[in-house]
Amino acid sequence: MNAATARNLRAGIRELTRAAPAPVIVSATLTGLEQIAPSYTRITLTAAGLQAYSPTLPADAVKIAVPSPAGGTALRAMTVALRPNPTSLCIDVLRHSDGIIDPWLASARVGDTVEVYAVRREFVLGAGIDAHLIIADATALPAAASILRSIPPDHAVRLILQVPDPHDAPALLTEPPGARLTLHTGARWNEPRLRAQLDAWADHASWTSTQAWVAAEAGVVSIVRKSLVERGQPRDQLFAAAYWKAGRDSGTRDARIRAAFAATGLGPEDLADPTVRTEIEQRADRA
Repeated sequence: MNAATARNLRAGIRELTRAAPAPVIVSATLTGLEQIAPSYTRITLTAAGLQAYSPTLPADAVKIAVPSPAGGTALRAMTVALRPNPTSLCIDVLRHSDGIIDPWLASARVGDTVEVYAVRREFVLGAGIDAHLIIADATALPAAASILRSIPPDHAVRLILQVPDPHDAPALLTEPPGARLTLHTGARWNEPRLRAQLDAWADHASWTSTQAWVAAEAGVVSIVRKSLVERGQPRDQLFAAAYWKAGRDSGTRDARIRAAFAATGLGPEDLADPTVRTEIEQRADRA
């Protein structure tokens, strides 16, 4: 399937996922480590086996086996930012004080090895689309940045982002001409302000030609998804993913999602459908 001519956002993601070859699992060497913004470190991972990961698409997600201070490793999902060459990939990693990411980055050295599991597709451009709404928090800023780089320059783009530091967004984003950006800074969204911005945007939206891509904390995603659907955003042109849940660490959340999926009796191929995946994640987050 040509990602540029997908019927709609959800169908495109589903078809890309089902058409993908076997997952790519490699042991990669850390070949680059650079702080690129106040809250982000760019890591470069290199392995001959990464040549099997092709094509590279916007918002592609991989999982990295991150060393834990307690011993062993834990899988963490991260967005592919760049592909310098067929055997390497760059990831812009959000640093935060809780969890295992900061201790890992503090001790990581060029030459270290980590396991990489690729790839999950999370974006495609639908046919007839010429406008985009992108809402992302700090965990999804790298994905939003990669989507922006893929959007045709004549498309209208509305960005609503939450970042810890106002200098984070300019370091990662290349805004297309005509893009309109609103930044929420600090540790949390200003929810009344976010709702007001959605209302203002909806007053001028052309629903038949607009895609909406949303990724943030589970509670915020729920608010935004409900708000957009009520205002007329077609579900087939809406991708809304909870990248994390407040008060729950990633390992616990992933375990609950796996348990919720097992309880459905569905097969792995069913997770190619973004609607199915969202419903399972919502069920797990309510548990």
